Amino acid sequence: MATPKSNGNLVQLTAGTDPIPANRPLDHARRLGAALALGIVIGTVGGILFLDVSFTTRTLVTTLVISFVLLIACAVPWGIRPQHKGQGIPVVARTLGTRELPSMRYVHRGTGRAGLLVPVVVHPLDGSSNFRSVILITDVDSQNPQDPPIGTLLALTQLKPGAGELVSSDVVTKEQADMMERLRKHPRELSNNASPLPLRRGPLERTPWWAALQWWGGIAAGLAGSLILVFGIAG
Repeated sequence: MATPKSNGNLVQLTAGTDPIPANRPLDHARRLGAALALGIVIGTVGGILFLDVSFTTRTLVTTLVISFVLLIACAVPWGIRPQHKGQGIPVVARTLGTRELPSMRYVHRGTGRAGLLVPVVVHPLDGSSNFRSVILITDVDSQNPQDPPIGTLLALTQLKPGAGELVSSDVVTKEQADMMERLRKHPRELSNNASPLPLRRGPLERTPWWAALQWWGGIAAGLAGSLILVFGIAG
């Protein structure tokens, strides 16, 4: 089975297809939390080292403990898994080959969630057009990530029409099982040359403009708040 006509960098090509903004409430919370945490770290360390304040052992420990608690609070959104409303669209996906090294495609997506980005071609079972996308496979060796065999069939769920976001299916439907069996016998029925659908941007990306505003505004707020904290405790 031939791969789509391209330079072979299928993950990069698919991820660059008019990405969907990271605009879910959890995306906003993660972006602001990370920005606030960075501002708190910069403000706390800078305030302790460079501000004209006198610390005792007690006030220093108090400042560090409060800052640590605030950092924990900022990290909470990263420990929450997105909740996918509705049933979604059942699909069958087949893994594709790519020239991008596995070590370059191993990524971290939130607390305790990391895996290998793998390109796939997808057949939706609602009658809509086939498309290409990228999935995150978590059951891989982080030190030596390896791609699954090219042509591996997977039962997944497309979160919404027109977007390439895919998640594991809770239950493999009879239609998915039948289609997987059919594609094992007749793989050419699912062409690898389907067009990619857009994926959602990462919450730390600063595009579009409002994402950049949240990021830099969060850093500024964290920095200002931590400096006020330092002054309030030791000033």
